Amino acid sequence: MGNKWDIQVTDRWKAATVWATEGGCGGAHCNTGPPTGVTQFEITVDGGWSNDYYDISALAGFNLGLTVAPTNPTCASQICTSLSTCQGVVPGGPDRTKACKYGSASYVLTFIK
Repeated sequence: MGNKWDIQVTDRWKAATVWATEGGCGGAHCNTGPPTGVTQFEITVDGGWSNDYYDISALAGFNLGLTVAPTNPTCASQICTSLSTCQGVVPGGPDRTKACKYGSASYVLTFIK
């Protein structure tokens, strides 16, 4: 597989975007927002109806495969290994944002080369 990160959200979080690049951010600062062309994990914490809302987004581009596996087994996982097989949000596709009960899960991200 690839590199894994366990994103543990708390009540101090509101929203986040996570991405990975190979070889840095092309000379730009990596903490100023995602560069164009990267696969992203997006999350809104306690975004309404006591849910976290999350998805894999390839709207800005695709550079690495990504899986999202909530630690709560009742919450849906997503996988995106290419644009054609992406279960997340892709250009021209439907909104595939998922919901998970707020405070019930952390989110394990795995970036895949």
